[in-house]
Amino acid sequence: MGTITCIIFVGREHPFHGGIQPTHYLVFYENDVPGWVLMEYSIDKGTGRYIGWNCIVEHPLEEALLMIAIYVMKNDEIINLVKQVAKREVLSSNLVNPYEDIGKENLEKIFDRLRKIEINDLKLVITILQDSYLLNKIDTIKDYKVHAEICLPKYIKT
Repeated sequence: MGTITCIIFVGREHPFHGGIQPTHYLVFYENDVPGWVLMEYSIDKGTGRYIGWNCIVEHPLEEALLMIAIYVMKNDEIINLVKQVAKREVLSSNLVNPYEDIGKENLEKIFDRLRKIEINDLKLVITILQDSYLLNKIDTIKDYKVHAEICLPKYIKT
């Protein structure tokens, strides 16, 4: 595993205070093989099931949103699209290589459909650290109908 350069909290926005009541979180690893790991968030129960996706650096944020649609939202339309095109059973696997298991052209079609889905009931808090590859990809989030707060490095003390 490489270095964690991004953390995304997924959950519900607090109705009075902004903030977030997280249900899941994703961490993005860089260096070796870039990839996401999605985990359930629970203070009192510890970490539940995890799902890892090895990604190619072309679409890392889209892959995170796809993971959220499949494993958190459990969006039937997206799940059915993945089932139709996947070369193996990926939905119950703990490790997915999306470009091998689903295919680049199929992923593009799934991302196109994902851009049209309203993700109104979730909030994302995306924290991207200095020198992360994702700093160059953050504008991608504008193409999706999702409520997100993006936290970028403002002050770094070394």
